[in-house]
Amino acid sequence: MKLNLSALKKMNIWRDNPYVPILQKLSLFEGVDSFLIDSLISQCPMQSFDRGDMILSEWDESNGKAYVIISGEVDIFMGWKKISSLREGTIFGEYALICGDKRSATVRVASPLQCIIFDESDIMRISDETNKLGDILTQRITENIEAQRGIFIG
Repeated sequence: MKLNLSALKKMNIWRDNPYVPILQKLSLFEGVDSFLIDSLISQCPMQSFDRGDMILSEWDESNGKAYVIISGEVDIFMGWKKISSLREGTIFGEYALICGDKRSATVRVASPLQCIIFDESDIMRISDETNKLGDILTQRITENIEAQRGIFIG
């Protein structure tokens, strides 16, 4: 079911969601109406992880989910080599939203973590009346992946 942005704004359904500014900082959501972002995250699960938890494992089947870090930190490994760390306001697993390939890296929690988790159906659900949001997000995910030169967390 798609949400009609105009109708929702007219009904004045709005929450002062503290996570909207975090997502607005992501290039993935640059220029996307804050109301749409709020609509997305208000319907997505939040999950907490403990230090040492493994969220994704390299070569595992994709679960079709992406994770936006609200607080905490994760380390990214390819093989046994740590290739980067990610903190609040970053996303990982976004490749899974457009492609069902196996995971390309392992993500391990470095400090207590809280994430918003969403999948392709969540993005499609908030497509506005022109149906362009899904296309914009898919394009931005693709651009993010290409910018990482083949090193992505699928």
